[in-house]
Amino acid sequence: MIILCWFIQLICELSQSIESNNSNDILIMQYLYQLVYTLQEKFPKNFSVQVDIVNEDIQHAVDFINTNYQKHITVEEVAKTVNITRSHLYKLFKKNLSCSPKEYLTYIRMYHASQLLIHTNTHISEISRRVGYKDPLLFSKNFTKHFEISASEYRRQFANQ
Repeated sequence: MIILCWFIQLICELSQSIESNNSNDILIMQYLYQLVYTLQEKFPKNFSVQVDIVNEDIQHAVDFINTNYQKHITVEEVAKTVNITRSHLYKLFKKNLSCSPKEYLTYIRMYHASQLLIHTNTHISEISRRVGYKDPLLFSKNFTKHFEISASEYRRQFANQ
């Protein structure tokens, strides 16, 4: 019952934010991430972004990324794991997911980084390492590009909600 109330409240806040003239894309994004995170917490059955895909190669690639995003994996490694060329992997991702394998990997890493920023006090450089980045500066650049806000500002805005 508490979960149901929380979902209703979150959906109302999301709706109000979208309808208001001052809607903030980052805030809307945060509401959606909170929704996904809560679903993950309440239904944790090996949560990862699931895609409805017919092609086994791309499903295998998506599973590999979802399982190994915290390691310093490359698109070449993903292609090698699936036993296809990097070029073919790229075409499969574009056709089935409308993004490149690298964009998908970045999305998964940014999602998990956002959750660590909100729910832990872990230093940003450590978070960058935990989500597969060797270089904290590259992580910060990618985070800012992805969310249009720095990781430290993201934490300041959303950690106490």
